[in-house]
Amino acid sequence: MFSEERIQERLEGHIRRNWEILKHLREKGLALNSAFMTEHHFFSPRQLEAGKLAIALEKKSFNIIEMEPAETKEGQEGWAVVGEVEMTLEAAADPATADELTRLAATFESIYDGWGAEVE
Repeated sequence: MFSEERIQERLEGHIRRNWEILKHLREKGLALNSAFMTEHHFFSPRQLEAGKLAIALEKKSFNIIEMEPAETKEGQEGWAVVGEVEMTLEAAADPATADELTRLAATFESIYDGWGAEVE
């Protein structure tokens, strides 16, 4: 599991990013309280942790749409896990969602890398 300090650093980044995303979506005139299929991205160091994370996400009603070998921009090898779930854009960007998913990922030595949704 990651230290509380590392978790907080990740959360601060998500909160800043999510604020910018919501600002952009508001400017486009999108209804932020409308439900969309949202994809949530994770990175795990090993296949075992990726599998455990995928199971935990499924228990939270996520549909796992990807679990495969991946590499970070920095060249770190591991596993990408992508889960989708229907939720409003507000809920996807909510700091509580980022906190929950960041902490869930950390229990499996994994990183929550954020969310996205096809809105157009």
